[in-house]
Amino acid sequence: MWSETDWFPFNSCVGFKLVDLIFTEVELSKRKVDCLLKLWATTLVPHGIPPPINDHTDLLRQVDSIPLRSVPWESFSLSYKELPPIANCPPEWKLTEYEVWFCDPRKVIRGILSNLEFNGHVDYSAY
Repeated sequence: MWSETDWFPFNSCVGFKLVDLIFTEVELSKRKVDCLLKLWATTLVPHGIPPPINDHTDLLRQVDSIPLRSVPWESFSLSYKELPPIANCPPEWKLTEYEVWFCDPRKVIRGILSNLEFNGHVDYSAY
């Protein structure tokens, strides 16, 4: 059963809330995440405490280790399909192919609703 002291896979409530802030509120770039985490780590040095998250790679590793039951990751590629004008130099985003990774939202929601740990804790009424 979930408890207020269980922040798995994060070390603490602060680590969980930091990741939530970075992903959902401010949507920081990898470079800015690294800068923020380096500043945080610097404040911990005098206390001999290692940082709970080292850099953006460690942050993504922790997020990816969140169990989603058996919902697999899926991906597709996306690129701009119009032909760029020959005379002009097109912006880089028009020439780049992007890889998009996701978990099927229907399967994720089905997994959440079938999880017995949420039994009696979900309010189904509209608000």
